[in-house]
Amino acid sequence: MGVPSPRTPVRVARGTYSVLNTNKASLEEGEVCYATDENRIYIKEGGNIEPTTAAADATKASLSGATFTGHVVLDNAKEVRLSETDANGSHYLGVKAPDSVTADKTFTLPDGHGGSGQVLTCSDASGTLGWTTPTVYQAADADLTAIAGLTSAADKGIQFTGSGTAGTYDLTSFAKTILDDADAGAVRTTIGAGTGNGDVTLSGAQSFTGIKTFNAAARAEVTTLTSSSNATAVDLSLSNDFKLTLGENSTLSAPTNAVAGQSGVIWVTQDGTGSRTLAYHADWDFAAATAPVLTTTGNATDALCYSVYADSDAGVHVLITAVLDVS
Repeated sequence: MGVPSPRTPVRVARGTYSVLNTNKASLEEGEVCYATDENRIYIKEGGNIEPTTAAADATKASLSGATFTGHVVLDNAKEVRLSETDANGSHYLGVKAPDSVTADKTFTLPDGHGGSGQVLTCSDASGTLGWTTPTVYQAADADLTAIAGLTSAADKGIQFTGSGTAGTYDLTSFAKTILDDADAGAVRTTIGAGTGNGDVTLSGAQSFTGIKTFNAAARAEVTTLTSSSNATAVDLSLSNDFKLTLGENSTLSAPTNAVAGQSGVIWVTQDGTGSRTLAYHADWDFAAATAPVLTTTGNATDALCYSVYADSDAGVHVLITAVLDVS
């Protein structure tokens, strides 16, 4: 479209509002003027300059604030965003509906704020919210907070190290085996230390140092010896006390695993036939270098009390003192 010709330019009075208002008498009725300090257009009407104001649009809300008398609908799961102050940044907290809503629901807020420790809950199916004090949750506690601050890991136990403080410790596989034991007897059974009242069963070699005082019997197992091919082997690591029933003439072989300081008794019993003899290896020593002659009566028992007094490379020496016919 071309520019019409001829054309008449429109002249507009310009100046600050104060200047325009002071000189308004010189303006024609209906004349337009522009206040440069307000960036606003005025019109001379009835002797005054009046600002031009568009008619209010009842379908639009003012950006500076408005009162809504009906429902406000945000379509397509859009958010209501509550922004922080401009001085702090541009972050906001938003509230929105889920992408899929099964049925219409209005949540009604309670009147006032809740008390300390209360939470906002839905008190009925209508969506009415209310402040309630939880009854199914653990209240804040210093001990629980201390535990919550620990780092969990395999084979670790938890212990309190002070009031409101906690730590972890190593929990070994062995320790776990006794955690479910109800009493000391059960613990002894688990660790293989006997089951009686104070009884202790030790397996394998044990070494004790210092003086040991026993206030009850210290009992040694009596190990059975057997004569085979007229020879009786004696392993002193098996026990302190032994028993041998002679069913043939036999020789007490050189003792094995002899350690100086060990002592005990070898009980020798004739079988029902009797008249069995017992000879001795050279490691067995006797007073006056004379071996005892055993009782030969059937079922008779003699006691050979022994004590190991040397176990060096030069040879083993076990002294026997016989107590005959103790049956």
